[in-house]
Amino acid sequence: MGLRSCFGLEAQFGFHEGKILAHRDQFDMWKWSRQAVGLPGLLLGWSPFLKKKIQVEARMQLAKYMAKEAPRVP
Repeated sequence: MGLRSCFGLEAQFGFHEGKILAHRDQFDMWKWSRQAVGLPGLLLGWSPFLKKKIQVEARMQLAKYMAKEAPRVP
């Protein structure tokens, strides 16, 4: 079992015909980054720079996954 994570996450989903079409998470970026990134998150988690860097990386990883694994949505 891994480490417990606690940072107050709220997730919203949009469904169509049993499939997820939209997913949005809302949470405190600084609290999350302290747990996920450690010391850099503690020091810089509040900054727009780190937030943007994390968003760009997440989008790139999602696009990579979708290109390889996810079926095309018409």
